[in-house]
Amino acid sequence: MSSQDPSIPALPLRPATAARASISCALLLAALSAGCSPIAYKANDGLAKEVGVEEAKKRLKELVHRAQATGGGVVTSVDVTDESLKVKSQQSTVGVFYQLETRQLENEVYFAALDRVDLYSNNWAYVYASGGRLVLQVLLPTPEEARTFADLVTSLAALRRGR
Repeated sequence: MSSQDPSIPALPLRPATAARASISCALLLAALSAGCSPIAYKANDGLAKEVGVEEAKKRLKELVHRAQATGGGVVTSVDVTDESLKVKSQQSTVGVFYQLETRQLENEVYFAALDRVDLYSNNWAYVYASGGRLVLQVLLPTPEEARTFADLVTSLAALRRGR
């Protein structure tokens, strides 16, 4: 027994429709990825020596506090020590029965284990620890602040490693 009403003619599928859909999807993905490309940037790992360690830690703390977001949500507190950068954030989502759920998240970047900081054209900075493990994502207001963030983190890591 057919579930289609015999009075409604079936529309034949055109092979060109599938091709157009594939091309449209590819163009959409290309357009989305075009807005966020990695930036080739060599961080200044001597900045902490130039401005002093305490000043570098103070600037890093202020910079992360001004960040628009972290990978987990809105920044609530920042602590910078000789050993690490600790960022606490708050993420709110709608949960069961439309109740607001809030989670407290904590990320810590140990300077001795820092591998690299990648910057993107949309002002996101991704911090990777040894082994290529992503440990922190920070959205900064401007490209200049993203570069300064990379400089401060890598220079404090260089001092920690004794370079």
